Amino acid sequence: MFTQSKPIQHMTETPKESKNNAFKVKLVAIAKDEGAYIPDWVHHHLYFGFDAIDIYINRTRDNSRNILAYLKKHNSQLNYFSADWIDRCPTGASNYLQFIVYAQALEQEKTKAEYDYVMFIDIDEFWMPQNAQTSIQDCLKQNANADVLSFGWINEHGGQESFKPISQHVVGQLSPLVKSVIRTSCDIQEVGLHGAFGKNCSHTLVDGDKFFAEPSNRECLHSELIKLRSAMIVHRMFRSPVEYVSLLSRGRPSDSLPLKLNRKGFNKALGTHVNYVMDESNFDKYDLSRQAFLQEENLQTLMQEAQQFVYERAKSSLNSILDMPFSYLSQVIELFVGCPEALKQKVFDTVVGSTAFLAASKNQLLELASTVKSHNPQVANKLYAIAAEKPEN
Repeated sequence: MFTQSKPIQHMTETPKESKNNAFKVKLVAIAKDEGAYIPDWVHHHLYFGFDAIDIYINRTRDNSRNILAYLKKHNSQLNYFSADWIDRCPTGASNYLQFIVYAQALEQEKTKAEYDYVMFIDIDEFWMPQNAQTSIQDCLKQNANADVLSFGWINEHGGQESFKPISQHVVGQLSPLVKSVIRTSCDIQEVGLHGAFGKNCSHTLVDGDKFFAEPSNRECLHSELIKLRSAMIVHRMFRSPVEYVSLLSRGRPSDSLPLKLNRKGFNKALGTHVNYVMDESNFDKYDLSRQAFLQEENLQTLMQEAQQFVYERAKSSLNSILDMPFSYLSQVIELFVGCPEALKQKVFDTVVGSTAFLAASKNQLLELASTVKSHNPQVANKLYAIAAEKPEN
């Protein structure tokens, strides 16, 4: 039985109180079936001084709304909304759900002029100062001339334990992508997923360096600027094998496929390997606050329900392989590189039993084996063996 805690609003004291700060910052996120992670994420960003959080729920089947209703009841800084109305737009519009929500949210803040800055991040992304103490307002004061202030990010490697909180030692790989805080009074003409673009807007990085984009992608840092800085975005894209597999079933807003195919395997990412170590004493204070925030009995019950949804969705991810078109099977196999051997074997058995695989010709199987060989030679050998027994077309 979980013990009753103090009301949640007493558990979100930030390292430095934001009430007297010159800047007010709103955080905006879109959530789909992420109830298991929302409480931790909300606590994290309230702790580090974000003044308000808006979460837009879209295409959600878990108990996210119940969790958000509970959290909002105890914390007035949090609001949540439905973004399902965008799905009633023509397909061309609904494929750009994130852009629409972000642009609408920025326009609202520009009109109301209540918040000086707005930041758009996902529920698996955590704004994290390395000293585990600096608030977002402190950071903005130190970079007061920035209209768009960007933070590099780390793709955190996952472990075997499910639903593990963020660690003092974040082990992962540096990514060229960034996430940005945007001054609402700036003349922003376009909102991207990772930044914003406008006329005469000063764009800098957290430690004062001017932002220069990679020539091929304006939302990526130039390679010479990619390094650990005083505050980073920790992208918790892997977490654990079961959570990684479960998240694959969320798909992407831009297509109708049942699996999220923009992954290259568990703990497989590009970039320099790093260990981002937070200050131990400050991190311990943060972690105690996190534990107190999450321990309330009713919230624990809701989180357990959401976690069970994650486990069930992992099963759904595997089952959806059976209906994947043959042209995507090589990508499906690649998704599970780095996973435990037992899971990879189950994936292979599911692929071989899929409708598309069973109907494939010998030449198609040979081509699949050839494509898979570069990232999974063992599976390629099995596919070659199956193809060898297949009769000629």
